[in-house]
Amino acid sequence: MGVGLAVGAGLAYAVYVLASKLLLDDGWEPDAVTVRVFAGAGLLLVPVALAAGGGPLLTPSGALTAAHPGVVTVGGADVLFGRGVPGAGGGAAGTLT
Repeated sequence: MGVGLAVGAGLAYAVYVLASKLLLDDGWEPDAVTVRVFAGAGLLLVPVALAAGGGPLLTPSGALTAAHPGVVTVGGADVLFGRGVPGAGGGAAGTLT
């Protein structure tokens, strides 16, 4: 099960890199691509969140604990990723990240 989930995660990341590169090649702004990709991923995860229940995430401290890595670390890194893909290319950017 773990190997299957790891392969699925790798495939999902490859799709993310390829989709980002294609959108950037079509002239989309890097920040717009990042926002749309993460909004779409968030929508896909709504059923998972509903099935799992909110638990501690529904408290103020739990929401802050989840929001910090999501917004500051991952969000910031992916904004930089989106801005770097056009110069580095999809394969190099995906490999380096």
